[in-house]
Amino acid sequence: MAKSLGERLTTLKTISVNKFNSLRPPPTVGSFDRHFHIDKQARFATRFFEVLVGIASWYFIGKLSDPLIADHELWPTVRYTWFCAVFSPVVSVALVGQHFISCLAKSWSSIKVLILEIIVDAFITFAWLVCLITLGSKMSGDCPPNSSPECNMFNWVLAWGSFSVLFWFASVVWDVKSFLKGVWGWGGERLNDTEMDAEIRRMSRNAGSGRRWR
Repeated sequence: MAKSLGERLTTLKTISVNKFNSLRPPPTVGSFDRHFHIDKQARFATRFFEVLVGIASWYFIGKLSDPLIADHELWPTVRYTWFCAVFSPVVSVALVGQHFISCLAKSWSSIKVLILEIIVDAFITFAWLVCLITLGSKMSGDCPPNSSPECNMFNWVLAWGSFSVLFWFASVVWDVKSFLKGVWGWGGERLNDTEMDAEIRRMSRNAGSGRRWR
């Protein structure tokens, strides 16, 4: 039996609604799922490297020469850097854990997860950057590469600290990208449904030729 125009439009509307409901997340400003999907594979890989470089930084900080640090009055900065090296891996693990907490506690939404991550990641990136700049400026080029075992250890601290800045900044980028994608749909999936497209083409073709819906 031929379908009426109203039935055709109802079918098209149903297909459209079902397609929009199947998308995760459905990104619209002011109306979105607070528990939208957050890409975790690259994020968790970055957290893993944050733990590794934090442990490596902690190890080389412990190998620094006391006379070298004292001569350049670096003890306060070294203590702050040591704190960053110890604190960073703990924070990385905690930030990974909150993703699993959000699966159990509905009140802990994806937005809260990302806001917390953006704040923490930006703060730790800034802390590492300040420590490294202070260490380098106070040393004033007195420790060129391979000049002495003590200087080699100091340069290793700078190297691993630079890796920490890199990975924590990468986390900030992932956080912002996920937030924009989840809340505003930037970089989201384009709606492309074969059945709906076929229905639209069929309606346009029939309307253009003046034929009845069938």
